[in-house]
Amino acid sequence: MSRSNARTSTGGVHPGEDRVRPGGTVYRTVEALKFEEFQGFKTVTESKMTDTKMGGHTVLSYPKTEYDVGLPEDIFAERYLRRAPREYLD
Repeated sequence: MSRSNARTSTGGVHPGEDRVRPGGTVYRTVEALKFEEFQGFKTVTESKMTDTKMGGHTVLSYPKTEYDVGLPEDIFAERYLRRAPREYLD
């Protein structure tokens, strides 16, 4: 179960998401740290996942972002989540 909300961090509002266990205990938070505009789309370029119990975190960076690259519609099927077609990978 997850719930989306807005977080205030260092003077700005950033989208965030909490991962919640049954009973309401938050065990992981996800925060968007940086945004850039690519091809007219405001895009998260850095995010942070924090384990609220252990206190550790992982920062994810997305430096190469492109939109409208000509992927066929059928590539967004569940089977491709398990095994991505090699011809679309760098």
